[in-house]
Amino acid sequence: MGPIISNSIINQNFVCDLLECKGACCTIQGGVGAPLQESEIKFVKEFQELTLPLLNERSQDLIRQNKTIEKHNDNFVLHCIDNKDCVFVFYENNIAKCSFEKLYNENKINWKKPISCRLFPLRLRNNKLMFEPIDECADAVLKGELYDTSLSEFLKEDLNAAFGKDWYLTNVKERK
Repeated sequence: MGPIISNSIINQNFVCDLLECKGACCTIQGGVGAPLQESEIKFVKEFQELTLPLLNERSQDLIRQNKTIEKHNDNFVLHCIDNKDCVFVFYENNIAKCSFEKLYNENKINWKKPISCRLFPLRLRNNKLMFEPIDECADAVLKGELYDTSLSEFLKEDLNAAFGKDWYLTNVKERK
């Protein structure tokens, strides 16, 4: 059984627009990085060395010092540089991107990235999955309206990966 899903996820139009937001989800100001599930820590540690060629010198140094994961309020999170950039972010054409996802897309690793990153702008709080937009996602909402694509459709693959196909069918498909 997965989390309760808010109606905003079913009804909200959304299609990520990297050209407009410039990968803002990887660079959110705030001090702590993406939440990690305990089961994801092994993937970060296993694949972090492979990300080095993609990253800037400061990120490389932190990875070599094994300063990629922190504990925050009894939860594990990825380290952020200057309370902003994820330690695993790299820039391509001035767009922040995830080095794990790049390696995954190139079939070099078998793990895409933390599920909290994959589900962004959704957040899980007290077993309720909610849409928590940031200003930089405004264009994604407009693009979702243009293509008539809901947030739950846009994130279908990632919601299935996080909570299973049965959960998706029961909590999303049947509520439409």
